Amino acid sequence: MERIEHCCHSFLINVQRGVKSSGVDAHVHVPFDLDVWRYLSKSKGRVDERWFLFEREDFDGLTCLPNHWHYCLNQHGEGKAIDFPVKLKPYLGKVVTKDYLPGDNGSLVSVPSIYCEKLSVYFVKGACNINNLN
Repeated sequence: MERIEHCCHSFLINVQRGVKSSGVDAHVHVPFDLDVWRYLSKSKGRVDERWFLFEREDFDGLTCLPNHWHYCLNQHGEGKAIDFPVKLKPYLGKVVTKDYLPGDNGSLVSVPSIYCEKLSVYFVKGACNINNLN
């Protein structure tokens, strides 16, 4: 349960950052354990070429997400919301570093690559207000 909560929290923070960003669309990369993602998204969403498409109700398995995870409002009750479906792709990303360590014979050797499990999330945003929240 702790891993699920950690992944959900990471998802919430990164998606909210994308919703608040300028522009009409957002593409965020979310650190997310892929085995947890497979568990939570089992038999949900649909496949469209290179992406998985998810509707709002497909995220119900992420129970620790608050009800307002897909929109942001200002003090006037106006803001931005995700237009569903959300495009999503799980992947294993390589963290590129240009760091070096001293080798056995005094020469420099590059640091081994580090891999990170992530979700690539793409969505379009639209205007919303307190009266038209889905």
